[in-house]
Amino acid sequence: DVSAEGRTVLLASHQVSEVERVADMVAILLNGRLVCVERLEELKRTTQEVLLSLPDPSAQPPEISGRVLAHVAFAHEHIWMVRDLDETVLRKTCHEANLPTPQIRTPSLEDILLAMLREYRRDSFERVSENVAALP
Repeated sequence: DVSAEGRTVLLASHQVSEVERVADMVAILLNGRLVCVERLEELKRTTQEVLLSLPDPSAQPPEISGRVLAHVAFAHEHIWMVRDLDETVLRKTCHEANLPTPQIRTPSLEDILLAMLREYRRDSFERVSENVAALP
């Protein structure tokens, strides 16, 4: 085992589950930009997926403490991928707003990567749309 000898092994793969199985550290590239270089254990420890079903589709979702990597909403269902989430603050905010208790789980590396990719694509689409709207 090369890594046991203290050597670095660079593995580039689209097989995210395989990367998650063997990697100590991950680097995530989106459209040629390095957006994350971190120990896999730390990335997963500090990233949570928050799921919340609002009682009414017109209800406002709570303010999320932490750095939101991605947010997806389908009618009254909201899913956030968040770094450094303060779960206590989120639960208190939901309780005070008479919202259901959110489900919080540790995502897989694939979940994190897909959330980052989805957000990147949404940002790219919005920039293109703004540029098109600004055309004479």
